[in-house]
Amino acid sequence: MVTNFERTVVKIFQYVRSCCRRNTVLKIFVFVLITSIIYLKMASLPATVYRYYGIDGPNVGLTTTNPNVFTLNGLNLTITSGTIHYFRVHPHYWRDRLRKLRALGAVAVETYAPWNLHEPYKDVYDFGDGGFEMSRFLDVVKFINMAKEEDLLVIFRPGPYICAEWDFGGLPSYLLADGAKVRSTDPKFLSRVDKYFGQLLPLVTPLQMANGGPIIMFQVENEYGSLRSPEHQYMVELKKMMDRYGVKGLYFTADSPEPSLETGAIPELNVLQTANFKMDPELQLATLRQLQPDKPILVTEFWTGWFDHWDKPVHEVFPALEYLQKLKTILEYPASVNLYVFHGGTTFGFLNGANNDDTEESYHPDTSSYDYDALVTEAGDYTPKYSATLQMFRNLHPNLYHPPPPPVLPRTLSLSLLITQELPWTQIVKQLPEPQGVLKNRKDFIFMEDLPADERGWKQSYGYVRYTRGLKVTQPKAKLRLTGRIRDIAIVLVNGKRQTIILNDGMETTQFGFWASQEEELELSVDPGDYTLEILVENCGRINFVKTLEWLMQKKGLGPDNQMSLTGGEFTSGIDVTGMPFLADWVTSLPGWQDRVTVGEKAAPSLVKASFGLSSDKISDTFLDVRGWKQGVVYVNGFNIGRYFAGGPQQTMYIPAPLLRAGQNTIIIFEHYFNAPMIQLVTEPSFLKPASSQ
Repeated sequence: MVTNFERTVVKIFQYVRSCCRRNTVLKIFVFVLITSIIYLKMASLPATVYRYYGIDGPNVGLTTTNPNVFTLNGLNLTITSGTIHYFRVHPHYWRDRLRKLRALGAVAVETYAPWNLHEPYKDVYDFGDGGFEMSRFLDVVKFINMAKEEDLLVIFRPGPYICAEWDFGGLPSYLLADGAKVRSTDPKFLSRVDKYFGQLLPLVTPLQMANGGPIIMFQVENEYGSLRSPEHQYMVELKKMMDRYGVKGLYFTADSPEPSLETGAIPELNVLQTANFKMDPELQLATLRQLQPDKPILVTEFWTGWFDHWDKPVHEVFPALEYLQKLKTILEYPASVNLYVFHGGTTFGFLNGANNDDTEESYHPDTSSYDYDALVTEAGDYTPKYSATLQMFRNLHPNLYHPPPPPVLPRTLSLSLLITQELPWTQIVKQLPEPQGVLKNRKDFIFMEDLPADERGWKQSYGYVRYTRGLKVTQPKAKLRLTGRIRDIAIVLVNGKRQTIILNDGMETTQFGFWASQEEELELSVDPGDYTLEILVENCGRINFVKTLEWLMQKKGLGPDNQMSLTGGEFTSGIDVTGMPFLADWVTSLPGWQDRVTVGEKAAPSLVKASFGLSSDKISDTFLDVRGWKQGVVYVNGFNIGRYFAGGPQQTMYIPAPLLRAGQNTIIIFEHYFNAPMIQLVTEPSFLKPASSQ
């Protein structure tokens, strides 16, 4: 990393050299003089992280021989770090976010690797060159090298399970179809982990500190101690597997010391045990010290805020003063710390996870925004937590150079866009991709994960499943009954007209068609006659954190345990099943758009479109205001920016400027219930906050 002083000296030298081009003696004199000035100045200036710790090639790396503090190449190091998920930040902004972290006084960045993005289909791997919608976000080697360029060390957490409020905790959904017992020594699972690590780890092990790279630590799994019935040998096997693929740096595990204790640890293999928590730092740190008295303490996850759920309409807030008190306690213990998260970013596409309340039937899907009430917002703005933390972190590293915080990128794009076209439901279903996920005249339902693969061998992981069958209604007020859980939202249509309610509030999910409903009946608003019944089921995100592994073994849609019956009529055919992954390239290529647009409540889901021109000087980050809509998905210039639900805490959707372009731009919305008259782009985010935070 080059300091501003060094840049200035170089410019002066270049200028003087041009002035002395014909005088060799003078040129030599000026060169010696400026070189001496640089040497003397650099001797008195604070150094960069890499210069101060002598990281210029293969070296000893991070060690834990001192029980009070880490040592890096023989020098004491209090780790000050922050989490940035490269897969949640547009790569155009990686450097901006890393620079903001380094300017904070951090010496390291921590990140996970999401298996289900790096292996989007079984045996298909993507590390930035896969040609998929999210490929541009997946060049993990580039991100790690960029961290080094910005004078940051790297704490790397390869999984295979990462939690992270990410679909299925980062595990690929094909494991469900394979019947693998995840996070265990089941050979079906470990063999797939081995194949994945065989692709991932050879890319990153050359970047570990033993080879002169920035990676100082590798995590083994994640929060395994949270499980009620963990399998210790599983953690041992993962550690040995990582050894085989060349990991040589410091290993660690991460759990809440209280109540997990040593459950998720591997002390017999000299793996460092670290802590995850938000509250009660005194208790957590004292417990970790008791468990591990001869090692320095690292809080791998000090939770700087919290994440939001669609069915909990108030934005999570961790007050800055309370956050700072907890952080001060950690640093004064003394302990090293990683801020989880420094910058959360966005869960684009259908990749959000979900949580439960430690009961099999509970379900709380996470929002697309991963703002987290963190130090830097989803769009890269500084918060009061940033400025207060900056002084605390910098004081811990008085011998290091700390660059100034980079300016916040301006947001100027604010527009009201007319919706110009609509693609009705009947036209959408006529153009469903085949042969993927098409089954005819079944006796029972089938889950999304069990649908047949397409001609490439790729199976559906996200989106929707459509179930249809013939229906004969013989009496008014016929009632459809569906037993078993719905995963996760079902829209029932009869001859293309919706019968289920509009979800206005996340607390309405006990009604027919939603994940919390059980054994419910739906009265059909149709006269006696013959009809086509459709059930469109949305996968709202797989659970990413559980305490009982069986609850993680979830499939989406409707399955054999769901039974359907009709009072006041009969079914006239079996069940046809069609997968609807709603991939962006398919959505944006659909023909048949109509100029006539429904405004307000509509009979069935539909796609709506707005186009607008931009000059290059008008492009900036912006937000799509969803308060006039109900529920759906948004595509911006062929990229899925995520889900929205007007009844949840997230009221705007972040659109990074790099997704926009000079010239024509297009926004497509798949809205389930209700079309607003306009699409509003605004410059500021909006969350429904608790009254004390208004």
